[in-house]
Amino acid sequence: MSAPLEQRPDAEVEARELSLVLERELRAFRATLTGRDAEIFNGRVVNEEEEATTLAEFAERFGVSRERVRQLEGRLKQRLRTHLRASLGDTVPAAA
Repeated sequence: MSAPLEQRPDAEVEARELSLVLERELRAFRATLTGRDAEIFNGRVVNEEEEATTLAEFAERFGVSRERVRQLEGRLKQRLRTHLRASLGDTVPAAA
């Protein structure tokens, strides 16, 4: 009988390696962004804190509607998926 996945040493190594690869790819993608795209990406897409910037806060900052910020965020996520698929291949789902 094999050990559960979370107890396998190779699974831990794989998870660590995947984390490093994703961090590298996120940095590479972030480097392609400027202006409000970079702000939205940092404040909403990759922000792991509980206090991520809200759509309303970005809308006020940029002088646009919350819906427009949501659209920009969606476009960024699609661009990120495209970037990751180009870099990592089929391991990245086509849509979330």
